[in-house]
Amino acid sequence: MYAVVEQLGHATLIGRVEQVERFGVQFLQIEPLFKDWMLPPILLGGASLYRFTPCTPATAWNMRAKYCHELPPSVCALVPQDPELAFQPPAFLGFDSDDDGATL
Repeated sequence: MYAVVEQLGHATLIGRVEQVERFGVQFLQIEPLFKDWMLPPILLGGASLYRFTPCTPATAWNMRAKYCHELPPSVCALVPQDPELAFQPPAFLGFDSDDDGATL
Protein backbone atom coordinates (compact mmCIF):
# COMPACT_ATOMS: atom_id res chain seq x y z
CA MET A 1 0.00 0.00 0.00
CA TYR A 2 1.21 3.51 -0.77
CA ALA A 3 0.20 6.65 1.09
CA VAL A 4 0.85 10.30 1.79
CA VAL A 5 1.72 10.48 5.50
CA GLU A 6 1.63 13.81 7.29
CA GLN A 7 3.18 14.04 10.74
CA LEU A 8 2.76 16.59 13.45
CA GLY A 9 5.50 19.17 12.96
CA HIS A 10 4.64 19.72 9.29
CA ALA A 11 6.62 16.76 7.93
CA THR A 12 5.22 14.89 4.93
CA LEU A 13 6.48 11.54 3.67
CA ILE A 14 5.22 9.72 0.60
CA GLY A 15 5.94 6.06 0.02
CA ARG A 16 5.14 2.43 0.64
CA VAL A 17 3.57 1.85 4.05
CA GLU A 18 2.85 -1.10 6.31
CA GLN A 19 1.74 -1.58 9.89
CA VAL A 20 4.43 -3.40 11.89
CA GLU A 21 5.00 -4.35 15.50
CA ARG A 22 8.33 -3.59 17.16
CA PHE A 23 9.16 -3.75 20.85
CA GLY A 24 5.56 -4.79 21.57
CA VAL A 25 4.21 -1.57 20.03
CA GLN A 26 2.44 -0.91 16.71
CA PHE A 27 4.22 1.41 14.26
CA LEU A 28 3.64 2.70 10.76
CA GLN A 29 6.60 1.69 8.62
CA ILE A 30 7.15 3.89 5.59
CA GLU A 31 9.72 3.49 2.84
CA PRO A 32 9.86 7.06 1.50
CA LEU A 33 10.13 7.67 -2.23
CA PHE A 34 12.90 10.13 -3.13
CA LYS A 35 14.04 10.92 -6.67
CA ASP A 36 14.35 7.49 -8.31
CA TRP A 37 14.88 5.59 -5.04
CA MET A 38 12.97 4.03 -2.22
CA LEU A 39 14.78 4.96 1.00
CA PRO A 40 15.24 2.58 3.96
CA PRO A 41 12.20 2.04 6.21
CA ILE A 42 11.31 4.58 8.89
CA LEU A 43 9.06 3.78 11.85
CA LEU A 44 6.44 6.30 12.99
CA GLY A 45 4.35 6.08 16.14
CA GLY A 46 0.60 6.54 15.80
CA ALA A 47 0.54 9.57 18.10
CA SER A 48 2.75 11.52 15.68
CA LEU A 49 0.41 11.08 12.69
CA TYR A 50 -1.70 14.01 11.60
CA ARG A 51 -3.13 12.70 8.33
CA PHE A 52 -2.88 9.41 6.41
CA THR A 53 -4.04 9.40 2.80
CA PRO A 54 -3.86 6.09 0.91
CA CYS A 55 -3.02 6.47 -2.78
CA THR A 56 -1.98 4.48 -5.83
CA PRO A 57 1.69 3.76 -6.54
CA ALA A 58 1.48 6.11 -9.56
CA THR A 59 0.14 8.96 -7.41
CA ALA A 60 2.86 8.37 -4.81
CA TRP A 61 5.51 8.39 -7.54
CA ASN A 62 4.19 11.68 -8.95
CA MET A 63 4.11 13.29 -5.48
CA ARG A 64 7.51 11.97 -4.28
CA ALA A 65 10.17 14.29 -2.91
CA LYS A 66 12.68 15.32 -5.56
CA TYR A 67 14.93 17.54 -3.44
CA CYS A 68 16.45 16.92 -0.02
CA HIS A 69 14.85 20.06 1.45
CA GLU A 70 11.45 18.40 0.90
CA LEU A 71 12.33 15.69 3.45
CA PRO A 72 12.67 15.97 7.23
CA PRO A 73 16.37 16.35 8.21
CA SER A 74 16.52 12.90 9.82
CA VAL A 75 15.24 11.30 6.60
CA CYS A 76 17.50 13.43 4.38
CA ALA A 77 20.46 12.00 6.31
CA LEU A 78 19.59 8.57 4.83
CA VAL A 79 20.01 9.82 1.24
CA PRO A 80 23.28 8.54 -0.26
CA GLN A 81 25.71 11.35 -1.12
CA ASP A 82 27.01 9.54 -4.22
CA PRO A 83 24.16 7.75 -6.02
CA GLU A 84 26.63 5.66 -8.05
CA LEU A 85 28.08 4.16 -4.87
CA ALA A 86 24.73 3.73 -3.17
CA PHE A 87 23.65 0.78 -5.28
CA GLN A 88 26.92 -1.11 -5.63
CA PRO A 89 26.83 -4.64 -4.23
CA PRO A 90 28.87 -5.05 -1.03
CA ALA A 91 32.49 -6.10 -1.63
CA PHE A 92 32.09 -9.24 0.51
CA LEU A 93 29.75 -10.70 -2.12
CA GLY A 94 32.73 -11.12 -4.45
CA PHE A 95 31.71 -8.76 -7.26
CA ASP A 96 34.32 -6.59 -8.98
CA SER A 97 33.35 -2.90 -9.03
CA ASP A 98 35.00 -2.00 -12.36
CA ASP A 99 32.14 -3.50 -14.43
CA ASP A 100 34.31 -5.99 -16.33
CA GLY A 101 32.18 -8.87 -15.06
CA ALA A 102 35.03 -10.57 -13.23
CA THR A 103 34.64 -11.92 -9.73
CA LEU A 104 37.23 -11.43 -7.02
